[in-house]
Parts: sequence; C-alpha cells; structure tokens
Amino acid sequence: MATLGDQQTTASVKVNPLEYELVWSDEFDGTSLNMDNWTYEVNGSGGGNGELQYYTDREENLRVENGHLIIEARKEDYLGKEYTSARIVSKDKKDFRYGKIEARLKVPDGRGTWPALWMLGYGSWPRAGEIDIMEYVGYDPNTFHCALHTKNKNGMNGQNAKGGKTYDTNVSDDFHVITMEWVEDEVNGFDRIHVSVDGELIKTFAETAQLRDSGDWPFHEPFFLIVNLAIGGSWGGVKGIDNSIFDEKVMFEIDYIRAYQLQ
Repeated sequence: MATLGDQQTTASVKVNPLEYELVWSDEFDGTSLNMDNWTYEVNGSGGGNGELQYYTDREENLRVENGHLIIEARKEDYLGKEYTSARIVSKDKKDFRYGKIEARLKVPDGRGTWPALWMLGYGSWPRAGEIDIMEYVGYDPNTFHCALHTKNKNGMNGQNAKGGKTYDTNVSDDFHVITMEWVEDEVNGFDRIHVSVDGELIKTFAETAQLRDSGDWPFHEPFFLIVNLAIGGSWGGVKGIDNSIFDEKVMFEIDYIRAYQLQ
C-alpha cells in the first residue's frame, strides 16, 4: 500500500486524462497586481524558514508588465534585512478544492534563490496541510521539487512526502508549465495529487486508509495559493548565497496561473 510520500512516478502509475473547465485565472495582462485575487504579505519574519529577505509591497519587488507577474529579489539594506523580495497570497479571496492548478513560469538562476508556487489550507500548520506545487533552489539548478506537508510528514520529525525531477540542463533557462492535479476519490475512493512539468508526470501522492484514519491527509478542504521568491533560508541558503547574482536582475516570472474543475 502506497503511503503519502512513497508512490513513485513509474510506468505503473497511470493518470487517466480528465476533462476540465477553466474556473479562474490570472493572466497578468494588466499594469498592476489584481487585488481582487491577491494580498501582499509584508514582513521580515523569515517565512518560518530563516529566510533573509524582507517581503515588501513595492513596485521594485513586484510588478506586472508585458503580460507577466515579476517578483524581483534585490540586495539592499531594508528595515534590518540585507535583501528584499515579495510574497503574495490568495487567502480569503480565491481558494480551491480539488481540480487542476496550472502555471507557466520561469525561475531565477543563482545560489541562494528559493522561488515557490504553493498552497496552504486554512488553519494551523502543518495540520491544515501544505501543497508545494513547485519549489526550486538555486544551488540545485537542474531540478524542480514538489512536496506535501501534513501533521506527521512535514520535515520537522525527519519524515517527508516529496518528489522532483532532475533534468540535463538548468531549468531556469526557460519557461515551464507546472501542473498540479488534485483528484477526489480517484482510486478506490482515495484521493491522489499529481504534479507534472511540461506535461510529464513527475510525482503522484496517494491517500490511503491509514493516512485518512490518522488525520494525516488534510486535502479535503479549500486551499489558497502563495507565490514568493525567498533568499537564503533553511533550504534555499543551505549552501550560502552568491551575491554576484544581484549584478543582474533576479526575477521570478509568471505568465499565468489557471484553475480548473472537472466538467
């Protein structure tokens, strides 16, 4: 029986094509962030991960231009921090329960960067759950990562539910389409969460009776989106920060984020 974290993406893991309809999107086609969808998180608290940036709501750190959302990290002294960046959430504005989330995005290159597209449930962490649709750490430039965090699988006790895909080239070189399919009762009444990159399945997380009975599968409730670019931190900064990357713009770019539900 596969647990939350140990179902690997192999030829035996089959995702049946599902028919979806678009229910929400942010195409970032305007000239500013759509505040009907998003809220800035402004703080220097380190994101719970020892991150080194101050998240601001300044245009220098987040803007919408040329059809893209751009989050730019900068090396500058700001309210006691050495770096600035931005983090936005759709909490209490847009949330989703099952369906498909798709984003076309380009991550920044460079050791010390830690961009992410992820979701949280309403309530206390980690009991309410976390879905890391895409994470990237600049010191591991050829790999996209994904993960789930729950009451008992959250890294705090050495247990994790994670996946990823390593490529032959630096994934920051181009845009990629990241997809998360969150399917209710897909197999024998149990949910599955599938993560794909450019149409290729890289990880399936599977609900089991044991997880459900223990309260370790909180993915039956609405979750909201988070987009951020961290600098340093317990994972992104584990091999230090290459400050020379800030000689150029350090940008996390998103072309669109779309949400679908089954027809």
